[in-house]
Amino acid sequence: MRKSNRAAIFKLLASAFVGLASVFSIAHAGKPEAIAAANGSACNAVQPFYWEIGRKWGGPIISGQVGGNTYGRNTQIGIASASKWIFGAYVLQRYGGLPAGPSGATIISSLNMKEGHTSFNPGSCALANKVYGCYVVGNNDVVDPSKVGFFNYGGGDGQYAAAKSNLLGLGNKDANALLTEINSFLNLGSDFSYNMPAVAGGMRASAADYAAFLQGIMKGTYVMSAYLGDSPVTTQCANCNSPFGTVDLHYSLYHWIEDNTGGVLPNGTPLSPGDGAYSSPGALGFYPWISAGKGRYGIIATDSSNFQNSYVCGKAVREAYFN
Repeated sequence: MRKSNRAAIFKLLASAFVGLASVFSIAHAGKPEAIAAANGSACNAVQPFYWEIGRKWGGPIISGQVGGNTYGRNTQIGIASASKWIFGAYVLQRYGGLPAGPSGATIISSLNMKEGHTSFNPGSCALANKVYGCYVVGNNDVVDPSKVGFFNYGGGDGQYAAAKSNLLGLGNKDANALLTEINSFLNLGSDFSYNMPAVAGGMRASAADYAAFLQGIMKGTYVMSAYLGDSPVTTQCANCNSPFGTVDLHYSLYHWIEDNTGGVLPNGTPLSPGDGAYSSPGALGFYPWISAGKGRYGIIATDSSNFQNSYVCGKAVREAYFN
């Protein structure tokens, strides 16, 4: 081979290597900062926990266990209100978009928590065998007329839409049958299960399988991809009730939009302005999110903390990763 040809080939290979190195660098931008944040003061109250950040495909590009090895990527745990994002995605997948007509409008209103079921107690659903039973046990089916049309966070509106035969018609399904129904549209991973027939908070899952669900949204596999943040509703008003205190996030179709201008959590933690990410934090500490541009997802996985602590932690890790 001529020396000039060898030189040209080496130059071409070197150029390709530089290009690949550039892509790799961009893909992992913020990695040391994210690791530092996960091990920093913003996350101390969440320990022990597992965390990861990933793309639309493949495994996590960065992950870790903090405070011990209690939680890992494949540990199945209760995800509480992270179940809501699953159920919202199921509804959109089932209808191929937003459900239409008067019943469709009620279903949408339920997913936006505007139907006035403010007395719902998810714990009482452990006494119920089926979706309808979960809706009518105790005071779960009581409606406060003054709250109808306003955002009031809770599982009651979703359970109402699921239970009623003129709405989603899932009332006769027990926990196993409910999972089968959800899977007929979403085909979730095997670590997903319902420990009770509560559509808004009864699921268990692993970080690995929830990550696959998030990737399905990001890739457009699920209809939810086109409806992230669709027609957002305000969560701050005289007749509203939000678990985020004065933090002015918006809500849409069973997931949060982190577009707040500031605000203070009920535990007194002040928050910086949001970055537009989408999320569905659970009461026990499971916090999944998708970045505003749908290029990255992240998870804080624990069931021994609370949503405020894990939210603060996950937000800090995400901000460190991108900034």
